Parts: sequence; structure tokens; C-alpha cells
Amino acid sequence: MDFLTLPDGKQPDRVPDLGGPSYDNLGFQDYPSRQGWNIERLLAGDIVGAREEWNDYSQEVLRDVTPEALPESNEELIKAVVGPFVQTWIFFGLFQEALGRSISRSECSSSIACEDGSEGKYVSAKELFAEFLQRKSHIQNDIAWCQKFSACTRFAATALERLDETSAILGGFVIPGIVHLSLAILVICLDDYSIIFCQPHIAPINASVGRCRWLEERLLEGKWCPNLVRRMRTDLGIEGLYYASLLEAQIKDQSHEHCGDALCIAHNFKEGQVYRLQHAKRFCVCEIESCLHDVEKCSCTEPSNIAEVNAQVAAAIRKGAIPLLSLVDEDRFTKLYVTEYVEGIEYTAISHVWSDGMGNPYRNSLPMCVFKELDYFVRHAQISLRNGQRYFWMDTICVPREPDELRWAAIEPMKDVYRQAECVLVVCRELAWLPLPSTPDEVLVRIFRCKWMTRLWTLQEGALAQRLAFQFEDHAIDYIYLDDSMIAGLAGASRLSRLVGNRANRTLTGITGILMPEVSGRDEGQGAWSAFWTALRHRATSRRSDEAICASILFGNDLRPVLRASKEEKMKVFWREQKSIPSGILWVNGPRMTIDSLRWAPESLLDVRTWALSFPSGGP
Repeated sequence: MDFLTLPDGKQPDRVPDLGGPSYDNLGFQDYPSRQGWNIERLLAGDIVGAREEWNDYSQEVLRDVTPEALPESNEELIKAVVGPFVQTWIFFGLFQEALGRSISRSECSSSIACEDGSEGKYVSAKELFAEFLQRKSHIQNDIAWCQKFSACTRFAATALERLDETSAILGGFVIPGIVHLSLAILVICLDDYSIIFCQPHIAPINASVGRCRWLEERLLEGKWCPNLVRRMRTDLGIEGLYYASLLEAQIKDQSHEHCGDALCIAHNFKEGQVYRLQHAKRFCVCEIESCLHDVEKCSCTEPSNIAEVNAQVAAAIRKGAIPLLSLVDEDRFTKLYVTEYVEGIEYTAISHVWSDGMGNPYRNSLPMCVFKELDYFVRHAQISLRNGQRYFWMDTICVPREPDELRWAAIEPMKDVYRQAECVLVVCRELAWLPLPSTPDEVLVRIFRCKWMTRLWTLQEGALAQRLAFQFEDHAIDYIYLDDSMIAGLAGASRLSRLVGNRANRTLTGITGILMPEVSGRDEGQGAWSAFWTALRHRATSRRSDEAICASILFGNDLRPVLRASKEEKMKVFWREQKSIPSGILWVNGPRMTIDSLRWAPESLLDVRTWALSFPSGGP
């Protein structure tokens, strides 16, 4: 796995060379039969029946194993015999096909001193993979090679996937977990780059190795969210899941014990639950070391003029204006001010997750230190400078808690709020407390795995942005820059694979491109629905009725009927307000409405049974 671009400061896991007979360099497809293996029986879990002769072969495989290292159990014996065969076949066999030359064990296997003072033999794919990338100009027009290699990678992917399934059936791993993981990543990367090199000579259908249970079990034992594991595996592949496993563990303040692999609900706010406001520590005036900066006892309080600010926000909304916030230093004090948006004012719309502690379910207020931090973020991103003031919009202050009519009036122009913003700045604690990584690959993977990617409201905020930026500790990075960097990086990869970052980038493009026909599909209606459908996967919200509001905002529907409907009626109103419906909606799975004239309509867009399959094709 030393051929992957990795997070800052991380080293790849060493992959042991399991030994066994050397590869004969006579071709990948028939190698199992040349070695006396019945590959179908092996992949079906019939280990004993996979060979007619075992004694001589096992002795040859184990000849270099010291007496104290000989397998003691049947499970260890299986790994000791099957593992070397599978590793030699897939590792050396695929590289022989990829490079068009003989591969010897000596050029990619070496002895390395271990921490306990012993020596072990390990394989390295780094130089061989770099050689493969350098062959692009030689193989991209070789149709025969393209088609043959594609068949090899698909055969290898199927074999590894079935071996993983066999491990689940047998209750133990057939080959060592780290070896299985390394082979799966190698197959996927070789296949993906061959598709990039050889289109249109081969169909762009990836050789998929669906799972590596060994890696997943390791992460789940480390208290990872089951949904995050599934999202990473589904959208970034096994190599993406491995990449993420090298990053620090998730923030531990929220338990994922009630999450499933379809949805993360750890960040939902339940009715009656105590909400903890989070202070911004570096701007908090409280100097008590034991202070958690997230409780009312903290000496850092709300702005002294918050009541006046709330009144000005309400007045602006009643006039149909968008209220903007700014901080101004006056007489050694910092005050929060409200300005009504007029054309020409540049402002930043803040996109955040409420479970980070920057919401407030009780009143329209936040600690002063949070406002100072937001002002700092906006200022250092060099966004929205006008007459020395920096303007920003944030729902916690700019959407009144009550009365309902005023709240609805603030939500109705929400599409314009995000669409007209010079920038939508994502402030997520998982990112904003970290230094900016040195590579766009790591930036994108960290964005992909953060909670902002799992919430419903943030979907429409990202999709509506003219310019989307993500805040790290002391730097905001523009998504356009990340997108351009990954496109250039993939085209210019010369030594290491950069597929993980590109897959993470693709998921963000799926969000920012929902309303762009050229990105999202054939035509604006069908394409937007298809992109929206994909982006909805794995997203959650504390109030299920919000899905009708968010979808209406995104598609530009009249929000008033949806806002005024009861929680139980909102989705019914949403469907009735649609000017046109793609015919594909008729074929999706999941629960349907139970009233006449709407029995064709999905009951919920967030139900996993509804979004489990891709959006069916079909015109409006």
C-alpha cells in the first residue's frame, strides 16, 4: 500500500511476503490450474477439495518457516498455504500483465528489521506501480492489452470478493487480513487507472471488490460509526476506507452505538434533550483552566445588545429584507450590528451543523466568542470586505425562533440567502479545529468523512452556493481550487495513486452540481432529481418533516404552503406543489403515500428503502 497517496505524516502498513513457490510468469488467468488449484472450489469455501495433492505443496510453501512459526491450528494452516498462493497469483500475476514483462520476487520483496529485533520479509508495490503509470502512452492504444488486462482485474476482484464472503461463512479469514486488504486495493487501483488510460477501448465498468471485512471489523471495534464505514466503503472504495483509517479517530463526544450502516443519527437533536452551546476557546474571555467553555457558567456571555439585534433582525424580515451581521469595535468594546442586504453588498453565509454547538434551540443568541471566531474566519478567508466591515448571515441569529409567521418569513427566501452570498463558508468542528492538510487529497477525504456531509440542511446549503469554502483552523479553502487540483493531479499522476481524493471530490461535485444540468444529467429536471437523489443518501435530520422544506428550497418551489402545513402533511403538500415529476419516481422502492391521488409518491425521501437504489431513468 506504499503506492497510495497517504495523509500527512502517515506511513503505509507493511505487507508481509507470505512466500511460497515463485510466480512462473506464464500468464495470470491459468496460474491457479498450473499450480494444481481448483479455483472454483477454493472460492466456494471448499478448501480441502481445492487441491488433489496437499503434502508436497504444503511442504514447499512452509519450507522456509522456522519450527516455532509453524501453524498450530487448522485455521493457521489454511492461511499458511492458501495465503501464499493467492498473494503470488494476484500480486505478481497482475503486475506481469500490467508491465508486459517477467516479475521476480527479489525486485519487490526485502527483509526489514521489526521493532522486536527480528526480521521479516515484506513486499512493496511502489516501484512497480510507478512503472505502470509511466506506461500510459504505450498501452492506451493497445486494444488487445486493454481488453485482456480488464478481464484479469475483474477475475481478481471476483476472487477476492468471494474469498471475503467465504471468510464470513467459515468464521475466520482465509488469508491474512492485511494481505487481503493490500491485494484488494492493488486490484482496484490497477483497474481504475487502466480504464482511465484505455477509454474508449474498454467499457468503463470498474472491477469492484465490495468489502474487506477484516478492515471493517477493526474500525467498528474502534467505535467508528457504522454509517461512516459504509459511506467510505461505498463512495471511496476499500482504499478510501483504508486511507480514512490512518486519520485520527472520530470526535468521541457523541456515541454512535445507536447508528446503523444506513444512517448516522448521533447528531440528531431530540425534543427535550439539553442542548450544549459551544464556546470558541481561543476567543473566550474565560481564563479558568477547568472551564469546559460549553456551559452557562462560563464567564464569556452573549453580546450586550443581543435584544436590540433580535429586534433589528425581525424588522428586516418583516420588510422582506435579508438581515446581515457584522462585528464592530467601539470604545474598546465589540458590538454586533445588523445591516439589511441591498444589491452590491458582499456577505458570507455560514453553513454549520447544530450538534457542533453553534445553534440555539431556546433563543436567537450565541456567546460573544463565537461571533468573534466567525468574524475571524470570514476576515482571514478575505471574503466580504466593504467599508471595513465583514458581513455574514447565520441561521442561529437570522431565523427567529418565534413567532411562527416570522420564522416562516425568514425561511422563505433561504434559497436567495445562499444563492446571493459571495461565499458559503462551511464551519464544521471536525475541520475548523485542524490545521489545513498539505494535500488536496487529505482535505477532500476529511471533508467527506465529517458530519457536514451527513446532514439534510447542509445539502441544500452546499448545492445553492455560488462559491463553497471549507474552514480549517487558520485557513479557508475554496472548493473550486480543490476540484481543479484533483483533476490536474489525476491526469498527471506519475508515481502514486490519487484515486481516493478524486472519489471524495466526486461526491462533492455531486452536491455542488445538483442544479447544473451539465453536471447532473441530461436535462435540468431529470438531472437535478437524479443528482439530488444520490446526494440524499445517508443524510439525516432531527425533524423528518424538514425534508419537505429543504427539497422545496432546493427546487425553488413556493415554500409558503409547505411551511404552513402540519408536520404530518408537509410531504403531501411538497408533492402536490411539484410542477413536474420525473417518471423515474414511479419506480423507486420504499413506502408510498396512502391517500388517493398520491399513492405513487414516496412517503419519505430519507427512508433507506427509498434511496437504496439509484434513481431510475426517465423524463419528466
